[in-house]
Amino acid sequence: MHRRFDGARAVELRSPGGDIGVVVAEGFRLRLLGLMRLEAREIEPLLFLRCRSIHTHGMRTPIDLVWMETEAGQARILEVVEALAPGGYARAPRGSGRRWGIAALELAPGEARRLRLTPTAEVEVAPHQQGQAPPRLAIAGEGDLNPHPKGSGQLRW
Repeated sequence: MHRRFDGARAVELRSPGGDIGVVVAEGFRLRLLGLMRLEAREIEPLLFLRCRSIHTHGMRTPIDLVWMETEAGQARILEVVEALAPGGYARAPRGSGRRWGIAALELAPGEARRLRLTPTAEVEVAPHQQGQAPPRLAIAGEGDLNPHPKGSGQLRW
């Protein structure tokens, strides 16, 4: 794992194609840098809560982007953008609901297909258990995701 992600909170995402560990982009620095300037082998799944647009300026490799709508601990996939090229830009789908309920998941190229993430699919998010290594890649649908109280062990959307 790249040192940029050290100390960041991880959650588990459970999807039809398997479970993955996901880093939650909470702080200003991690939200700003994201996956910028990382090689393909260094990319970790990165979840941006309350996010309506993503850019890929400064990236060295394409990424898969999954737009999700979150409500009451559930996440529903709205759109999947495969292989978004470096220097690109993507906005959440129009009419995608509550402004603060939109999240973006950045993945290494090909991961969205491997995890069988498709629009309208439901995924579950679960807190990562301390002392256990998170699965390399996974997606899930129930849980609260609270990006603020670090180390609280609770997840709230």
